[in-house]
Parts: sequence; C-alpha cells; structure tokens
Amino acid sequence: MKKMILATAVALFTVGGAAHAQTPSGRDVMLRALKMSGSDTVLAKHKSVTMTGTLSLPAQGVAAPIVNVRSSDNAFHITVDVEGYGVIEQGYAEGTAYSIQPQTGAVILTGLQAAQTKRQAVWRETPEDYLSLSNEGQEKYNGKDAYKLKLVSKDSVTVTRYYDVESGLPMAMVSTQQTGDGPIEIVSLISEYKNFDGMMLATKQVQNIAGNEQIITIDKVEFDVAPASALELPAAIKALKK
Repeated sequence: MKKMILATAVALFTVGGAAHAQTPSGRDVMLRALKMSGSDTVLAKHKSVTMTGTLSLPAQGVAAPIVNVRSSDNAFHITVDVEGYGVIEQGYAEGTAYSIQPQTGAVILTGLQAAQTKRQAVWRETPEDYLSLSNEGQEKYNGKDAYKLKLVSKDSVTVTRYYDVESGLPMAMVSTQQTGDGPIEIVSLISEYKNFDGMMLATKQVQNIAGNEQIITIDKVEFDVAPASALELPAAIKALKK
C-alpha cells in the first residue's frame, strides 16, 4: 500500500450555513454558519471532542477504524488503524505538526505542510482567521444550488467551500494540500448531518485525492471524554525533538 494521505481533520469538523438574504457577504455567511450550526455556543462549553468512525478506500478494499480527537487548545490527533499496513497518525500539539506512517516513520512537519496542519487544529474558526472571505455568488454544484465561498487564510492559502442554499449547510470543499510528493487537489463532498449535543456535524465525507476516492463515516461523537494524554505529542515525535 502506498503512503496514505489524511485530509480528515477539518472537513468533518467544518460547520456552516448561508443566509437566505440575496448575495450575503462572505463574512455574513461565516457568522451565520457559526450560529446555525450551534458551534458558537456549544464549543464554548467543551474542552475536547472525540469522533470515531471508519475510513474506506474502495479501490483498495480497505475499511479501517479512524479516531479524530480535537481540543479547545487548538490541538488534534488522528489515528487510522489499517489491517496489514499499520497505524497511521497525524496531528498538531505544543506548536508541533507531525505525521507517523509505517513506511516513513515519525516525521516533524515543516514549511507549508506544518502551516496547513496548524490550520486544521483550529477549534472554532471565525472571520478573523482569514485575510479575506468572499461570496462568489450562487451556482449549481453537485446538482444543488450552492453559494460559493472563497476563503484566503492569513498565510495566503485559498480554500473554496460550497454551501447548500436550501439547508444552509456546507456541502463541499476544494483545497490544495502540500505533500512530500508536491501539491495535490482535494475535493471533499460533505453530507449526512446529525445533531450532537446541540451541534450539527457532518457524518459522511467523500474525498477525491489525486483521483483516488476515500470515504469517511462518523458513527460516534463525544465531548470531553478524551484524557489529556490523547493530545500530547506521541513518544516518537518527542524523541525527535530532543
């Protein structure tokens, strides 16, 4: 099996909604997103969230358990246990972005890879996290009417999100991720929202990564059950920092 690429930290924790006013601004879309999803009030009550589910690679016949733990300290840790391949880990904690894979071992990420991993760790995004937020208008996307929102981060990375005009919830995200083999485009289709403790979260994400499809489904979402150790740097990464 080739080295796996995890792009799961953000999309399944992306919340959103779109105002029904004609052509709302990008800022207004995000502010309404926080309110409609419940994240503006729910996340303030909690210190961590643990999401468990399955990551599937249909073309390779792989279905592996995935655990995504996130904290209000802007840290996260993802583990995927692939039978016959090993445990894959990715995360950000204590100012360090990292990846651990059976093929490559433990690696401290730097440069663009570190920056994008740090962005994934944000507990609750606000308009202030971006240099600009622009609503590019309404168009058809995946057969539905959608608002197209262009977001430019403070480190000048552009992400495009599509919001279902009818439901107001995010339905897709298009981004470029830096990898050891260079930049690749990732298209994520987000669906099957469910209410967890008053917060609407997507429980299914279909990602197209350089022509390869992976599907992430979330079965359980729990708040404040993760021990502090779950978000500490793994021992293999601590060893690299010595």
